[in-house]
Amino acid sequence: MSRPRLSGAGARRKGHQWERDVVHLFAAIFGAGVRRGLQYRDGADAPDVVGVPGWWIECKKGRRPNPCAALRQAIAAAAKSGLRPVAICREDNEEPTAMLRLDDFLELLRRAEVAEPATRPGVQHQVTLDPDHRDDATTPPAESRWDPEVPADHPGAETAP
Repeated sequence: MSRPRLSGAGARRKGHQWERDVVHLFAAIFGAGVRRGLQYRDGADAPDVVGVPGWWIECKKGRRPNPCAALRQAIAAAAKSGLRPVAICREDNEEPTAMLRLDDFLELLRRAEVAEPATRPGVQHQVTLDPDHRDDATTPPAESRWDPEVPADHPGAETAP
């Protein structure tokens, strides 16, 4: 049996509680200055979570939240603010996820110095995405150990040179 859907007020309460939960997560890192944004009318006046330096945070929770739509909303709302948009989403009974633009993610890696130096053979210094490239099973990554001659269900398929 499926559970009944929440009423409009119930869904709003659930969304507000999720925003409070996200505030607590970020406040543990950035301190007491993190709080819920003041939401007027359409929510474009302030992010859902305020006080995280450099970020416009949009929060969504529900049975099937749409992270892409949440990120688009954050991008549009953050356009004039100079903040980087991110959508923090949580599907019911699942772990939360964060969705952000690839450029913003790469910048995070650069600043955190998590990215490995491009000194190994075969590693390119600059990566550009080809819009015509289709990523499918017939085009393995350059450094993949994938071998098209070995069936996927073969015991040695994972370690084939």
